[in-house]
Amino acid sequence: MSVTFYAHDLRRPVHTGLDISLSNANAFDLLTWLGVECEDGLCGVLDPADLLGRIATARAVGGVGFDDTGTATIAEGGDGHATMVHCGRPAGYFAHRASELEALARAAQAAGAQVTYA
Repeated sequence: MSVTFYAHDLRRPVHTGLDISLSNANAFDLLTWLGVECEDGLCGVLDPADLLGRIATARAVGGVGFDDTGTATIAEGGDGHATMVHCGRPAGYFAHRASELEALARAAQAAGAQVTYA
């Protein structure tokens, strides 16, 4: 499953070409890193100005709850049991995705739209 971040306005279509799709785990961790509480699951609406502020804060203080040094890929199970693979993240993953979200937020702001994720 995945979560897509995109510009959205109920009054009219908004096409920025900047949609971002992430795995559920990476979307949850990125939102947490930005200080967004995911109380309603992995769907919501963010004001572009608020999102830009969260990105600036995360860059300044290193985000919330996670560092951006990367994580290793880990495989659990095997030996006749199901194998579960926890995919890792490269160092700088949150900073890279924050740059993409920043471009999306600026485009949404220019279009008078919100940033929606679902």
